[in-house]
Amino acid sequence: MDELNLDSLVIKLLELPHQFMRRFELSMPEKLQNLELAMPQIMMLHMISTWPATPNMSDIARQLNVSNAMMTHVIDGLEKMNFVERTRDEKDRRAIQLSVTSKGLEILRIAGDHHKEQVKKFLLSLSTEDRQEFLKATDMIYKILQATKKEPK
Repeated sequence: MDELNLDSLVIKLLELPHQFMRRFELSMPEKLQNLELAMPQIMMLHMISTWPATPNMSDIARQLNVSNAMMTHVIDGLEKMNFVERTRDEKDRRAIQLSVTSKGLEILRIAGDHHKEQVKKFLLSLSTEDRQEFLKATDMIYKILQATKKEPK
């Protein structure tokens, strides 16, 4: 692949998440709009809830490539809303472990259900042929990403 095609591919890959968000209309569910909760906070809740083990703040900060101070700010807000809780790590008292509360899990369920419906609506708007092509392309991308998957930092 020549440099020009590689640059074009890089640009498309970087734009892809934005295209998905716009096309799938991955907006905040109406039920959650009055909570002063932004999509990045929901994504943070999801990351904490799906971490392979109980994550600590530094794990998440490293994975997101943000400072511990920024993580503290975001987690403070989620904690005030009772969506996450912090506990001290028994092995290292300096480390703060994070877990999603039942209220936070309910937020994730509502957001997840809403987003699934939005994606279904998009898929149903496609012709059968386009939907099959989209599925093939998605499967291929998924396989490649899984084959080259890196564990969290």
